[in-house]
Amino acid sequence: MTKVTATVSSSSTLPLGCRAILDHATTSASVRGFVREALGTVGRRVDALYLQIQITNDSEVIEDHYTDGTADPDFWQEVTSDIIHETLVEGEVSVFVFRKHSSDQMVVALSVPLEDAHRSTIGALAAIVICTAESIPERLAQLYLLGNTIGQSRDRVGEAHQPTIPVPTVEPRSGPSPSQSKALRTAGNYESRHELAFGLVNQLKTKSSSDQVAIGLVRGRAVQILAISGFDEVKRRSPGVVRIRQAMEECVDQKAPIRFHTSADWEEETLREYRLHRQWHDAAGGDCVASIPLLDGNACRYVIALRRGHTRPYSEGELAKYRELLEPYAPVLDVVERANRSFAQHAIEQARDHWASVTSPGHWVRKVALIVFVAMALWFTFGTRNYRMAVPAVVVPSEVRNVSAPAQGTLREVLVVPGDRITRGQVLCRFDSEALELERDRIQHEIARAQIELRGYRADRDPVGVRLTEARIESLDASLATVLFEIERATVTAAHDGILIRGDLRRRIGDIVQAGELLFELSADGVLRIDAHVSESEIEVVIAGLEGRFSPFSRPDQEFPIAVDRVAPSSTQHDGRNVYVVEARLDEQESWMRAGMEGVAFIDAGPQPVWWISLHRLINAIRLGFWM
Repeated sequence: MTKVTATVSSSSTLPLGCRAILDHATTSASVRGFVREALGTVGRRVDALYLQIQITNDSEVIEDHYTDGTADPDFWQEVTSDIIHETLVEGEVSVFVFRKHSSDQMVVALSVPLEDAHRSTIGALAAIVICTAESIPERLAQLYLLGNTIGQSRDRVGEAHQPTIPVPTVEPRSGPSPSQSKALRTAGNYESRHELAFGLVNQLKTKSSSDQVAIGLVRGRAVQILAISGFDEVKRRSPGVVRIRQAMEECVDQKAPIRFHTSADWEEETLREYRLHRQWHDAAGGDCVASIPLLDGNACRYVIALRRGHTRPYSEGELAKYRELLEPYAPVLDVVERANRSFAQHAIEQARDHWASVTSPGHWVRKVALIVFVAMALWFTFGTRNYRMAVPAVVVPSEVRNVSAPAQGTLREVLVVPGDRITRGQVLCRFDSEALELERDRIQHEIARAQIELRGYRADRDPVGVRLTEARIESLDASLATVLFEIERATVTAAHDGILIRGDLRRRIGDIVQAGELLFELSADGVLRIDAHVSESEIEVVIAGLEGRFSPFSRPDQEFPIAVDRVAPSSTQHDGRNVYVVEARLDEQESWMRAGMEGVAFIDAGPQPVWWISLHRLINAIRLGFWM
């Protein structure tokens, strides 16, 4: 990428597009309105599919876009935003070949910095255009001229008359140089950086009459050889390639061309200085070798290595000529690579660049951050920590005994309510026994009459009458015993001591209760336990013997130790979801605790992988959602 410069001339020499932009500046009431009008003018002048501008005005950042009506703004905005950001960071123009449009035309993204009258960068302008490789420099220079007309006209918004102050124009030297234009045109014939690299080394081999030419990409302080003349494939581990790469890396360290050949006029110190070039020279049978760094700004991006017969050494002037010839291709090689690489290749390239920036000398903050990040990643992947799950829980009695209706009857009286402490034999409720009592009285009267008859038969010495009457009395006694038993059962009493935990029948007095219907639930011994409701995704780590704490909602500041006694083998429905009931022993029990109190049980599931603790719910959701 090339920094394009501009100078100032009078407005009378302005092209038509710049004149229109100045007119917008003098007639617009606000900078935002001026930017919108000027953007439309630029779009029509450069025949852009899409334009995006970002310009500062005092403390305000103004962003706007233009489309010719055929382009999708949502699609192109991401592309232009990226190159605007790159231009603002680097302070240079950016060229990005997005894709081929036809056999000779391509879609190109161009971005130029915007400068004010004091040559301070105040924003950037990006354009998406369709053009040939040969016309890219012309489009770039035109966009730069119009963009900087906007930048230098920003402070003149609202002036009533056209000013006679200087306005921007482009000097003949502005825009890409002829060598850069040629490099851009050449790049348009290649689909990838490797193809362009092979073309360059083969052309340089012919031009320099060398036996071998190679080009390498600089990554930090290391070099990756892209192409070697005469070879379709670079075997990176072969001894010859390794020596060329080492010589290139020596050139990167020097940041200057290096030539090596055996000559009587060379000093011994010079021969010792370029040790890696000498090794390459010796391995090549004494051939003359040289390497040239290709700079993009102050950074060495590529290295050229050359070799030819020992009778034809390279001169400094010759190397300077080759460097001048090839250096314009350094940014072009990057442009071709960016235009054709996939998203995965882009991600890999960015990762390599970040790694190189971290591992380069200095940057201690980045190094420390990387070490911390790697340590955290290793701990996250392989580390463990105690997993303490929080699940809803409820206090329940450890042993419950039910009291059911002994027979069908009408409920007449209720003497207890839930929460009452019950003693053995205490009356809980009574059923209506009036009919049974009448039946009892009737049977008792019949028994009395039968006994009178029995005495008469005995007085008359009637054995048959005596036997029949005695049998009838026995039958009546049995019926009386049954009725008395039913009357006794009409009064329901507690069979043991405990606390009534369920069964408020006060609103059912007068109702008919069916035989066997549940009336009361009693905690047999008053000992309570915890029932925790564990979800399906976490039940796998819960086993008997685990410990934890229980915190009731009524007193959240208090925690009581619990121990898991049993895990239910099957799930049950609770609040509309499947849960497993985990029974836990409550080691400490306070007098204010009651069955039915709810809270949270914290169960210590022991050491678990950190990644599982963080991601197991998400992993299970993905598996269920995508059938993985």
